[in-house]
Amino acid sequence: FLNMVRNARPVTHPKVLNLLVRCQEQVGTHTPIQIVTTDRIAGPALFGLTRPKLLLPTRTLTEMERRELRYIFLHELVHLKHRDNLVNMIASALHVLHWFNPLLWWAGRRLSQDCEAACDERVLAVLEPDNRISYGQSLLALAQRLRPTAKLQPGFVCIIEHTSRIERRLTMIKNYHKRKVPILG
Repeated sequence: FLNMVRNARPVTHPKVLNLLVRCQEQVGTHTPIQIVTTDRIAGPALFGLTRPKLLLPTRTLTEMERRELRYIFLHELVHLKHRDNLVNMIASALHVLHWFNPLLWWAGRRLSQDCEAACDERVLAVLEPDNRISYGQSLLALAQRLRPTAKLQPGFVCIIEHTSRIERRLTMIKNYHKRKVPILG
């Protein structure tokens, strides 16, 4: 897997890189991140702790509209800002140590769902109100286009982890109301 990440092609297109910089400003993260493409992943994902990479399927840059790419960047950058890839790595280590514990498996699934819900909420908070429904539609379109990711590696956070969980996220997006109190972090 690490060889696949190392051999992925870096994205150098100025428009894509400028979009990433604007999304970083909007989310409020300045962590350097590299965008790479590969045919060996099912969907956009964040990987790595010290030198994070935003992994995109090769066809993403040609098949997706700029608006959808913006939503992907915002979503993955929120994961980066909240260090969800570190949380996923710790959870994976616990699964290795206590593979026999059904409570840990249940907690791991809930943790993943809650991370995605929190990430979606933060993205909705930074989006303009008229773009919120479009964000949900883009998630749905992404889930329909991509096959579900089989097994995620430790430290790997994917925008569409499993298509069966998309309904909960879409309901949350549809019913979203911006909080009066600012979201921390």
